[in-house]
Amino acid sequence: MLIKILKILFLAILLICIQIAAVPNLPSVFSNLNVFLTTLIFISVVFKFSSGIGYGLIWAVVLDLYSPYPFGAYLAITMLTLFVVYEIFSHFLTNKSYYSLLVLTLIATLIFNIFNLLFIESKLFVETKDYILMQQAGLAFLQNFAWQIGLNMLLASVLFFFLQQFSKRFNAVFIDTTKN
Repeated sequence: MLIKILKILFLAILLICIQIAAVPNLPSVFSNLNVFLTTLIFISVVFKFSSGIGYGLIWAVVLDLYSPYPFGAYLAITMLTLFVVYEIFSHFLTNKSYYSLLVLTLIATLIFNIFNLLFIESKLFVETKDYILMQQAGLAFLQNFAWQIGLNMLLASVLFFFLQQFSKRFNAVFIDTTKN
């Protein structure tokens, strides 16, 4: 039990360090990667959504400490995104496959960025009421959005295939119907 808790804690600290310290220092296009969101969706889909919510609470609170937004902004955006992804997964998708993971990563990236953009635009409106600045911030945000979708889906694919190679969780099981 203690080993499992230490593994989870190590994974959480490692991913927070990667998101906060390494990703912003990558070359311009690759700095759009959202390791936090992609890993969170991966854990939610592959394991359990309750695990994803637990990791999401921990990671979002720590990321809130390092963000320029008011405390709780990342937490609210993350929980809203996880809620939407959970509803889509439970009502429309039936299995934990590679394609389900890619669709949910795409939807989560879209929802997360929509909520994030709404938060940025409303903050700019309240503070400056400068519509040109709001338009420029929105355009800059949307220019990086396509790169973020591609990079997040690539990371989800790498995580999926890595887990598939080293785990029995996704091996195909066939039922032998020829035996009587």
